[in-house]
Amino acid sequence: MTAPHIPLDFLIIGAQKSASTFIHACLREHPAIFIPKDEVPFFEDPFYDPVQVAEKIGRELRGRGDAMRVGIKRPNYLCEMPCAERIQCHVHDPQFIVVLREPVERAISAYFWYMRMGYLPVKPLDEGMAALLSGACAVEYPTAQKILEYGFYARHLMRYFELFPRDKFLILFQEDFKARALELVQNAYRFLSVADNYAPRALAQRPKPSLYALPRITWSRWRNPWIHKYSRVDGRPVNFLPRRHPGVLPLKGLFYVVDRWLLARLYPNTRPTLRPDLRAQLAEVYRTDVESLELLLGRDLATWR
Repeated sequence: MTAPHIPLDFLIIGAQKSASTFIHACLREHPAIFIPKDEVPFFEDPFYDPVQVAEKIGRELRGRGDAMRVGIKRPNYLCEMPCAERIQCHVHDPQFIVVLREPVERAISAYFWYMRMGYLPVKPLDEGMAALLSGACAVEYPTAQKILEYGFYARHLMRYFELFPRDKFLILFQEDFKARALELVQNAYRFLSVADNYAPRALAQRPKPSLYALPRITWSRWRNPWIHKYSRVDGRPVNFLPRRHPGVLPLKGLFYVVDRWLLARLYPNTRPTLRPDLRAQLAEVYRTDVESLELLLGRDLATWR
């Protein structure tokens, strides 16, 4: 069966926990671009059906109006094996925006996010990362293995480069945004062939802080079943979509108020430092891939090694 065409011009495909939300916000503001507010995860649906995927994404694009360029965001797409081929089947001549981050720091940020979303038990960073590196939690928490897998950028980019022309990709680096945010955002506008003289308000907005205090993460996890609808494989959560009903907003507000005005005062949100031997072990996991990425992109990544 031929996969139905999906009218997309571009996709933000990654990497997870690497400032893709920032570039998403900047693109959404541009008057010539339409991109849904929420992530669109349907290409990675474990129960993928080409007709249903086209219908679901079509509903997400209903507000496109007369926008010149239409896109979606889902950082997981870079690293989830079937997504590149599924996109190729549905989308004609797409462009891709990728934001990469030093893989050890990305893995640390992802660790806390996976705990918050219920994909890992709540444990201190050193204990949890040691378990991930040893494979001790692979059976009980298989989704959490993506924390490590999603850092092999060269491997995942090569899969896309085999299916799509290299000039269809804009590769950005998170560390560059600190000094050249406007320049990089305007590069993205030019890449998408829209006016590049637009300065989005999102440039001045601070990113939403991650949660590192374990009691606050535990509190946040309690709300998950009420505001997210999880897909499950073999009884384990593998993906989620936000629930869309009138009760979600006040519920999120309640959790936010308790966290902001009570828990935040009791538990400082200091980002823990990974134990040096574990950091070295994690860096070694990515060393060969980082070297391959340097050759693939022609960029010196000595600070990543």
